[in-house]
Amino acid sequence: TRLLSYIFQHAIYGKLLLLPWNQSWDYSYDALPLVHALDDVRLLAVLAAYCAVCAVTARATSARSLSVVLALGMIVFPFIPCSNLFFLVGTTVGERLLYPSTAGWAILLASLGAGRGQLRLR
Repeated sequence: TRLLSYIFQHAIYGKLLLLPWNQSWDYSYDALPLVHALDDVRLLAVLAAYCAVCAVTARATSARSLSVVLALGMIVFPFIPCSNLFFLVGTTVGERLLYPSTAGWAILLASLGAGRGQLRLR
């Protein structure tokens, strides 16, 4: 139950990174219901978040886009200490833990937007 609930929090962090609306000043005790079993539908959000990161990483490495790889690194690596996977942080979800990852998100959006605006001549 603990591990499933912690990985469900990764989906919450992903939602907060993509759609930073309805933030809470306190995600304590019962703000996020526990995930008790693998058949919980909320785990599909976790799967979607992990698949999105893997897909963007695969696309960036195949296109050899260093800016996208840098952005993904700036999103993922600062998030690892606050992910509750390796050691307990003491907070469930906090927007303040996403501040470093937000810089990577901005670089990712800028690099993807810049790639769309380029003309490709063959």
